[in-house]
Amino acid sequence: MKKYQRHTLALLSCIILSAAPVFAQGEPDYTAEQPGGPGRGDFWVCPGAEAALFSLNGIAFGGSFSLGYGDRVALGLKAAWFGETNDTIVSLEINFLLRWYMLKRAPVSGPFLQAAAGPVLFTQSGIFPAPAEAGRVSASLYFGWRFLLGKHWFIEPGIRAGYPFLAGGGVSGGFRL
Repeated sequence: MKKYQRHTLALLSCIILSAAPVFAQGEPDYTAEQPGGPGRGDFWVCPGAEAALFSLNGIAFGGSFSLGYGDRVALGLKAAWFGETNDTIVSLEINFLLRWYMLKRAPVSGPFLQAAAGPVLFTQSGIFPAPAEAGRVSASLYFGWRFLLGKHWFIEPGIRAGYPFLAGGGVSGGFRL
């Protein structure tokens, strides 16, 4: 009997010791800290103020509204309105965007590159008739930086270059879920 008890005790000891937790150093899982929960993407909405060289006379100023979804790579939509200081040309830009966050450790903050493309409509009256008076295809490459302000809020300054404008920049702030 004692022989079987020793074997049973040895077997139980092996099972218990093999089930002990083992710790290793590794990269933290930042996706668990996202408002959407572990393994879920980041949905964000943000209005912004922008300036771009859409004008024949210089810089056109305006506002934008963006929304997107994703963690390391995000897809989204952006609409921006630009007007000259003397109100001769008004531009309405509607873009589809693809955003890539560059930092692997913090997938929804830090530097990002964003490619955007879509139509831009121009008018002199400030009212966009159907069909529009003039339009072009807009394409741009945007470099920005997302600064997180707590769990749900952020601010994003950035610059961009593209067509039919030469360069632009702006700042936006928003909410993420």
